Amino acid sequence: MPLRKDDHYRQLLDLSDGLSIQGIRARDSSLIAINDINNFLSSAGCTLKFVVSVTDYALDYSKVIGDLQAFDFQGIQVVVGPINAGAINAILHTQIPTTLSPD
Repeated sequence: MPLRKDDHYRQLLDLSDGLSIQGIRARDSSLIAINDINNFLSSAGCTLKFVVSVTDYALDYSKVIGDLQAFDFQGIQVVVGPINAGAINAILHTQIPTTLSPD
């Protein structure tokens, strides 16, 4: 599948509850990295641009499931996060097709 001119990916992070420090750092560092990648691609004459969208799940596991279902409905295939075991366990007990990676 060829990449579109703008290729979107999603992050599912805690930005407002008990793991917000880690979530904010993950969001900020990925935005810096994506900006660097976009600048490199642009300087090489490439029109591809990566766009990051971040969703705050606020350590609410039902919100994680709802967000993933919405992402699945939108055809999104790559989601980064969530970053805690409780949210991952909630995902594993749903019917949402997933491939979880420890990285």
